[in-house]
Amino acid sequence: MLDHFAPEDSQHDDTDLHKQARTLAMEPIYTEDDKEFTTQEIRNAVSSLGKRKAPGVDGITGENFKDEFKLFPNYITAIYIGCLRQGIFPTR
Repeated sequence: MLDHFAPEDSQHDDTDLHKQARTLAMEPIYTEDDKEFTTQEIRNAVSSLGKRKAPGVDGITGENFKDEFKLFPNYITAIYIGCLRQGIFPTR
């Protein structure tokens, strides 16, 4: 899934600065106030999605996502926690 949403980009043109930034970006950043998302936090966010909003480029409406969350709350929470840990949030 990560390969699809965050594919590796070409590294052959990297300068030393690029290489250093890439190395730092691959290291997870943890601070004292880092906390995983709870299922309730995700539920609150999902419940605030508008019913009459047009879907994004993924074609998923807020109502679809609400229905999916009702069926798979732990799975969806785990996806968001995984994104948080990896520092990767899919935009498309």
